[in-house]
Amino acid sequence: MPAVSELSVAGFRSFAHLDRLRLTARNILIGANGSGKSNFVEIFEFAEAIGKERLEQYVGRVGGADPLLHYGAGTTKRMSFHISFAEPGGTLELELEPTDDQRLFVTTEAMSDLPWFRPDWDGSQTSGIVAPRAGDMGEDPQHQYLNSWRTYDFRAVGQGSALRKNSDLYDCETLQADGSNLASFLYFLGEKHRKSYERIRGSIRMVAPFFENFDIRPFALDERILRLRWRHTATGRPFDVSEFSDGTLRFVALAVLLAQPAELRPSTIILDEPELGLHPFAINVLASLIQSASVETQVIVSTQSAQLIDSFEPEDVLVADRVDGATRLTRLKSSELAEWLEDYALGELWQKNELGGRPAPERRKTPA
Repeated sequence: MPAVSELSVAGFRSFAHLDRLRLTARNILIGANGSGKSNFVEIFEFAEAIGKERLEQYVGRVGGADPLLHYGAGTTKRMSFHISFAEPGGTLELELEPTDDQRLFVTTEAMSDLPWFRPDWDGSQTSGIVAPRAGDMGEDPQHQYLNSWRTYDFRAVGQGSALRKNSDLYDCETLQADGSNLASFLYFLGEKHRKSYERIRGSIRMVAPFFENFDIRPFALDERILRLRWRHTATGRPFDVSEFSDGTLRFVALAVLLAQPAELRPSTIILDEPELGLHPFAINVLASLIQSASVETQVIVSTQSAQLIDSFEPEDVLVADRVDGATRLTRLKSSELAEWLEDYALGELWQKNELGGRPAPERRKTPA
């Protein structure tokens, strides 16, 4: 079941009030540029920073508390989060306020039925929630608390990017958020999870028929260093990761993320515009991988691709619009689109502006 079942947010970025948004196994977010899709993704990054005691660093990196508060501290005096968990159950409530020196500190916290949080949390600390004790949560704690979700960003694929660098042989327990350990994680899957490895390989071959297999070996002079290499179907010569096109390498990382064994995944996978640079057929394969992964893992995807949403049901899609200067999210309903869907695909309806989520003058709320 999904890790997060319901989410309420107030005063964060473009969200004045997001009330009791229901999250399901698949959450495909669409909307115009500036509608707040990336801000929704950032909610999870922000909460993860709190869970990992990195709130102060996060706030400093974005330029202080003011940009994080809805229209700044002059308009918004506090932000709040209410998170309900499907597994292991329970809720978490947080309120944060800015300081005069542009920091944020947690002023209020309330927890119910969350035995895996430490009772010695100090709300006066800007670092936020203290991580749970290992051993309080059984054999697999990383899938049971606040930072069990992870936002992955594979958009940077050029020369010098994390995906093209060497990785450490022993950095293989989980795929890093930027894919910097892609070689070591693939090597680990090939050695210990062969079924998933072959599924990854098959998915890549569908998109890149010239790809035969990976050729990842420890360096002869330093066995802790791994580099991503691969073999072409037409020759036995190994090719370097630098010889992958940007789109192919991005798809490789996405395939590894989504087709890895379910027990290795975070409870929630979050992706912002994963379709960038992909061929239309690759987008179809990506949609299939997302659907398959969502059977056991919650997936949240922000996208600008009409083709990608064609592979999903209306109930999977959240539409972001701006209303009175704030982001509003609406989940589609098949019952309201039944007649349209007899003649048009979901992506076509979005392009025709029948779903919302398109560039338009900012909508105003209807007076009560």
